Amino acid sequence: MTLILNRISVLHSQLNQVADFHGHRCPGIAYGLRVALTAIQEIDIKPGDDVIVQTETSLCPVDAIQVITGCTFGNGKLVFNPTGKQTFSFWNLTSGRAIRITCNKIGTIQADIDPSKPAMSLLESKIDVVLQSEIKDFLEISIIPANPPENQRF
Repeated sequence: MTLILNRISVLHSQLNQVADFHGHRCPGIAYGLRVALTAIQEIDIKPGDDVIVQTETSLCPVDAIQVITGCTFGNGKLVFNPTGKQTFSFWNLTSGRAIRITCNKIGTIQADIDPSKPAMSLLESKIDVVLQSEIKDFLEISIIPANPPENQRF
């Protein structure tokens, strides 16, 4: 139990860092945080690795991905492919591994959220659900070819 509480505490701390960049706390940056951390774990991203991220949305999760991975539009490591999907591809060019993550079950995570609570409380409840849910409950993960398309290498 202590390990789980510690993990949640670390996630909230990281979420606060992202919120400083994004401008506010919201479920979207919580999703982005979970996506970025999942990619780091799944394709073994280490500090200093050459990483490229492709986002298919311009919404809130992208800010979390920028903060956590250091891949930004400005440094050419974040590429926008506007499909409107909550989908993100990560290429670790150093390790030769790549992954595609889709938030395909957004809104289907069940929680005991009391709609009679104030809006900020509801918002924080939704954030907590995202931070505490199992990855398999809201993310679809697939391995992709290790080389990004040529037009995405910067």
